[in-house]
Amino acid sequence: MTNRALRLGLMAFAVAALLSLLVWFAAGGHEQLDGAQQGSQSDRNTDQAGEKSGGENGTLTNLASMCASSVGEDGYGKVTIDHHLTISNETGEIPVPCRMHLERGGWLKLNKVQLRSKYLSVSDYGSNGETRVVVNNSDLLATGRHGFFLQLFDAEDSVAVHHSTFDFPLSVWVRISDQREDAPGGGRIEVTNSTVRSVDPQSEDGIQFVAGELGGEARFSKLRLYTGEPEGEYQNALLFAGECEPQQVEGFPNRCGPEAMLQGLEGNSISP
Repeated sequence: MTNRALRLGLMAFAVAALLSLLVWFAAGGHEQLDGAQQGSQSDRNTDQAGEKSGGENGTLTNLASMCASSVGEDGYGKVTIDHHLTISNETGEIPVPCRMHLERGGWLKLNKVQLRSKYLSVSDYGSNGETRVVVNNSDLLATGRHGFFLQLFDAEDSVAVHHSTFDFPLSVWVRISDQREDAPGGGRIEVTNSTVRSVDPQSEDGIQFVAGELGGEARFSKLRLYTGEPEGEYQNALLFAGECEPQQVEGFPNRCGPEAMLQGLEGNSISP
């Protein structure tokens, strides 16, 4: 075949392909293609949404139900959390005193939650790897004379509270400290734009946010503490960490590191 014949053959093939494409387009083939692309994009969006709200998320109703259905002879319900649990945009009540156990891999995040409860305890009960507890834009309120207790035991553990309220008359305690002899102390606490109340006159437990003296870090900003004590007395409030940074804290002096413990606060002797 000559070069001229080859070129003519290729040109004929191109013209035929172009005519076929024009016929397909006129028949609505492009609409089918657009529909397929939109369906594929929809599938991708669904997958992304499913991944975001998958097994890591839970409901306040489920949590309350598990507490209520597991009450033992001591009168307390018990719940085990062994994954990253996020509860968002819910209002509810835990009708019984409840202890939540964060096992290895168990994290807890409350976001825009209104929770009322009796005595409430959250703890990892010993060294079990990094644990995080986060409370954002939420209110945790007692339904009577009850307390709130959060205790974590690893140097890598952290607690963050932002734009939230804790109101438990008997106590609000948040403590992080590694108990292992080879890695004592540690922990990180951050509380910003929040209010904490514990004002029962018959309770001396009050409010505590404490990280380890060795390697512990704490930052408090725009925090309001109410213990029911006369102004200038701080027997029932304690903010402490090895590196402690208080800014605009009401209800507690603006110093909270080891040097403040040594010097005493306004004549009051307090210790972590």
